[in-house]
Amino acid sequence: MNKKWLLYLLLTSSTYCFSQETNDWTYPTLPGTQEWSSLDNHQAKLDACQIPEDVLQSISTSKLIQLCLDYPLLMDIYAFNQISDGFNAFYSSFNGIQELVKRTDAIEELSASYRSKMTEQTSILNNKITPVLIKGYYKLKVSAIEMFLGCPQMQSHLTPEQQKTIIALLMQGYEKKYESIDSFKGFGFHANVYARANIINDFDPSLFQYAGTSLLIKRVNQDIKAVEELNEISKRLISK
Repeated sequence: MNKKWLLYLLLTSSTYCFSQETNDWTYPTLPGTQEWSSLDNHQAKLDACQIPEDVLQSISTSKLIQLCLDYPLLMDIYAFNQISDGFNAFYSSFNGIQELVKRTDAIEELSASYRSKMTEQTSILNNKITPVLIKGYYKLKVSAIEMFLGCPQMQSHLTPEQQKTIIALLMQGYEKKYESIDSFKGFGFHANVYARANIINDFDPSLFQYAGTSLLIKRVNQDIKAVEELNEISKRLISK
């Protein structure tokens, strides 16, 4: 496990105990409870976090997004050195995100949620009295929405114009994070870079001249030159 993510998990792991928002259905077993501790292994925890099929078929997309953000094992994405591996493991093991990418209104609802989170950024992250755990949970949600918007499984349902609109939105989020740079420095930009690299890879992979998308998607922003190229490509696409 990447050490910086391990530290982040330790800082934010207890937030799930009090962050569940009201939905028609909520996770019956949560970290920090005796029931959770009694689960014998990781697979048992994965099984306990699956959303019942009747709920998946009846719940609104906005509430489904909230359930995906409240997923008790969401932080497992960051238990991998490569964010792409973490997201793929999350996608393959959680039926909520599998259902979300099928929804025709998923992009609209995710975009609305992302915009809402951006408006909360200053009041949460730049406020000295906001508890560290609340800040950590906020950053986790923002990053998760970015990954949902840009995940490869979502791209097959989108038109090129929709993809350009998402890139523009993600660029707004990328620039917005600089207003709270002390909170986002380091790993805080990884999900945004990962999302835009996935979208551009589906849109037109030949746009990358320097590193291709493999470096960006797998290693995220460990190569500054590759990220600079991604930013320039993003700006060119949304200016057309």
